[in-house]
Amino acid sequence: MLVWGAIVRSMEAQGRGIARTKSVWDRLPLWLVPLVILVVLSMALSFLVYRVSGGREIADDVKVLARFVREPFVLWGNYGAAGLSGTWGSFPPLLPLVFGALVRPWLMGLPDFWGFRLGVLTWSVVVLLALHLVVRRQHDVSRGRKRFVLVVFALLPSVLGAISWIPQEEIYVSLYCLALYAAAARGRWNLVFALLVLSVLAGKYFLLVLAVPLALQSRSWTRNLALWGGTSLVLLAAYVSYHRVLYGLTPILSHAIEPGWAVSVWALIWNLGFTSDPRTIEALSLGTITVAVFAFCIAGRRSGIPLVFLMAGTLYVTLIALSIATPAYVLWNVPLVLLCIGFMRVRRHVAWTVVLLFLWGAGEWGANFFRGVKLALDTTRPEGKVALARLAERFLGPDFPYHAFQVACIALVVASGLVQIRILWAAGRDRRLPETDG
Repeated sequence: MLVWGAIVRSMEAQGRGIARTKSVWDRLPLWLVPLVILVVLSMALSFLVYRVSGGREIADDVKVLARFVREPFVLWGNYGAAGLSGTWGSFPPLLPLVFGALVRPWLMGLPDFWGFRLGVLTWSVVVLLALHLVVRRQHDVSRGRKRFVLVVFALLPSVLGAISWIPQEEIYVSLYCLALYAAAARGRWNLVFALLVLSVLAGKYFLLVLAVPLALQSRSWTRNLALWGGTSLVLLAAYVSYHRVLYGLTPILSHAIEPGWAVSVWALIWNLGFTSDPRTIEALSLGTITVAVFAFCIAGRRSGIPLVFLMAGTLYVTLIALSIATPAYVLWNVPLVLLCIGFMRVRRHVAWTVVLLFLWGAGEWGANFFRGVKLALDTTRPEGKVALARLAERFLGPDFPYHAFQVACIALVVASGLVQIRILWAAGRDRRLPETDG
């Protein structure tokens, strides 16, 4: 009896300890653990890249993006005379100023390698906290699901890769998508209008595609679509005309990116050997996106699919069909897809959505890696890339089929995106809840 009493008391003590542990866990802010995970993993991966590359940059974009940060108005002048190509000159005019706000302080006291990565990490933390604010308002989503959504964000290869591997501005762009949904979900249509224009001028031009699901969710959707889209296009036309008259330049229209660099269906076709004039492919790409997005959104509206599912599906359609969709563009959509996870009622939809997000990340960074190694081994590339390529060759062997693996990774991205659209559609139909007052 004494032994049994001791066992019972021990179990009761353990139970109280577990209860206290759960209580402490529940009292922690939802964002705290994901934030720690994000910072630790991204900095650890950055340090690994630093060591492998001998402390040299492996990302070609960092040099120009860091210049954007230091010269926030460079796109408003004669960027051609300043040494920027038409592709770089075609970035949204306000991006250097706004994106640089959280990157510039880091570059003032650190080398570009660390300063830029810490700047992108800072933007990633802002997006994480913004996602937390939006998720927190969803009263019909459990606390456990909310925490799960934030932890997934911190673990995604797409997020970590865009901080540590090839740091770029795409995570910053995702903030506009999240803000657009948050404003529309509360019926703040004047704010949606302003945010959409800002998204186009300071984020990415392709975010204009979100005008379709957003307008369809409002009462006067034809008027809003014409107003929002028309205003954005007029401002962009004025920006192009300004450069054309003063400097003979045509920003936006003068970019030149070979589809083979992308991770989309056009990149898959291109890398399989069916090449064509890039401008022709761009025109086909934009036409396909326009038709597919309108068809998807109109059908979704008739089926009662909630706005966040329509926006996420719209961006997936765009990314799959965009001829210049490069790795990390999916970050525009990540916060929206994670919000969809919060709303999903069927667990298998949640599980598959997370798996597909990881598969997309593995595919896009795998394609980037195999293409980059092949280029570094065959052409003159920066020393950091060459060091990484030689290390890869040492492990994979001199006859490794880099191009075949690149194509396989692009196919993985396209396939995971198509399946994800199907799941978003099914989960959205299952939800069928009005999310705005139109």
